[in-house]
Amino acid sequence: MTVFCEKLRLALSFQSGVMTGDVCARKLSRKLDRARILSMTDVSLEAVARLKTNVNLQLLSTWLCTQYRRITWQK
Repeated sequence: MTVFCEKLRLALSFQSGVMTGDVCARKLSRKLDRARILSMTDVSLEAVARLKTNVNLQLLSTWLCTQYRRITWQK
């Protein structure tokens, strides 16, 4: 999960003008706007926090995928 958060941070940096050699971050920055990247980062960090509690992993992964889809599909 922290790897994905790092990719989102790099994508946000790339949008701000910081050059990066990470191809994945560049693609993310082209496909998602700043608000969506920030929302996905917040949701990812919330999922990491929920992992520290007694949570069902299948339900957490379903919730996380639902949140990602909601963020990427909203207009």
